[in-house]
This record gives sequence, C-alpha cells and structure tokens, in this order.
Amino acid sequence: MILDKFFVHLRTGEPGKYLASKVLDFYGRLFIGGPSVDEIPGPDKSVRQFLADTYFYIEVDRTPRKRNEAHEISALWVENLRQQEHPQIARAVFIASLLLCTALYSLTGVVGKSATEFREWRAERAQEKAAEEAKEYAVRRASVMKSLAEEVANFSAQQCLDEASKLRVRDTAEQRDRYKVIEQGCEDKRAELLALGQSWSIQQCADFGRSLEAQKKANPAVQFTWADNQIYHVGCMGAHDLGELRRLINAGN
Repeated sequence: MILDKFFVHLRTGEPGKYLASKVLDFYGRLFIGGPSVDEIPGPDKSVRQFLADTYFYIEVDRTPRKRNEAHEISALWVENLRQQEHPQIARAVFIASLLLCTALYSLTGVVGKSATEFREWRAERAQEKAAEEAKEYAVRRASVMKSLAEEVANFSAQQCLDEASKLRVRDTAEQRDRYKVIEQGCEDKRAELLALGQSWSIQQCADFGRSLEAQKKANPAVQFTWADNQIYHVGCMGAHDLGELRRLINAGN
C-alpha cells in the first residue's frame, strides 16, 4: 500500500510502532472493524490477542519479537481473512473518501460565500466611513484651509517638496484641497526647487526617478506633483544626459 511505503520509516517514538500502522489501525477499526480474539483460531490466546491487536498494522509490525510456534496457525487464518476483506476495505475507503471530499467541498463553498460577504460588508463600511468623513470635513473646511495657508506661507523649498510628495494620491476632497493650498503657497519656491534638482548628482536624480516609477507601478492612483515636475522633469533632466539617467534608473530595478 502507498501509506506503507511512505510511512515505513517514520516511527512514533515507541519501538516497533510505525506511524503508518497507527494511521491504518485507526482508520480500519473506525470504518471496518477487525476480528476479535475469540474469532481467531489457535491454541495460544496471547498469540491471538497479538494478531487481533495488529490486524491492520503493516507487515513489519505483525511479527512478534519473540518466536512462538503457535504463531503460524493463528497468523494464517488472520491473513486469509485479511485477503477476503480487501474488497470491503476498498469499498469502505472509496465511500469514506467520497463523503469526506463532499464535506470539504461543501465547507469550501460556505467559507467562500462568507469571505465574499465579508468583503462586500467591508467595502460598504469603507464607503460609509468615507461619506461620514466628507461630511465632517465640509463643516470645518473653511477653517482648515485658512490654517493650512498660514502654515504653508512659512515653508522652505524642501518642505514644499516633502508635503507635496505626501499627496501623490489625492482621492478625497480634503487631500485635493490641501494639495491646492500647498501648490499656491509654494508658488514662489518653484525657482528654488528647479535649482535644487539641477544641483543633484545624476545618481540622486536616478534614485528619485526610480522612486517615482516604483510608486506609480505599485499604485495606479499615484499622480506626480508640480514639485516633482520642478525637481525631476525640469531640474534633473535639464542638468544631466537623459540616456545615462535612464540607464541608471533601469540598473537599480
């Protein structure tokens, strides 16, 4: 049998007890049932008890450690019974396997349905949460815009770049408003951003460009910002050889 060959060298820790024997014994007694001690003929009850206990074991476990002349008498009867029951074992295995597969298939359907329902619930909950946040923002929008404008007025060129970079995904009203305020407030920093991009080494520009491409690939919702354009598309590309810049970007991927 396949299980015999597969488990023949896997011991359970108890001398003489192979994992395959324990598995087959459990399965056989659960679905088939072996002969009792009294059903097995022979003069020695200890032999008959041993054969009854090891009826479903693999062959390496069926021979007693200590030689007993009465063993062959009882073992022959048990082996004949085992051969007669092979068809019954085959049917039992087929039926049990069929029932198990059916149960697993049904369970998979239930789990799959539950997972679909959970995803739908989560999507609905996300939409409801987004709607609630949009309503809350609409109420405080004016004060938020005023406070942000005052904050951006004191930004350096680097702060303008950093804050704009956080808004490459702008899929809410608050994010779009924030991006607009930062762009307007940093209008006088465009020349500084251009100069910053021109001052970068070609390797710094390649790293920046590679980061932009990786973000866009990971999330199609990513949009380049006006600051990205000043730093990279105008500054870096205007200061360095485009072929060499592209080669360095590809080399790092």
